[in-house]
Amino acid sequence: MQQAPVLLKKEAAKQLKIGLTSLNTLIKNGVIVQIQLTKQRVGILQTDIDAYLTAQRSKGGAL
Repeated sequence: MQQAPVLLKKEAAKQLKIGLTSLNTLIKNGVIVQIQLTKQRVGILQTDIDAYLTAQRSKGGAL
């Protein structure tokens, strides 16, 4: 089984076309899940980003 790519927060925010503050809000509210990569680095699975984008499109949300 192949593992999904992991994006750093900055990369994820860029892909979502939002700022880091907005991304942190989504993480805090449990909308997007972050994973601990090292003691000081966190990442977000590409599959979680894709799922969020799909959900926003189906709701007619702005990206």
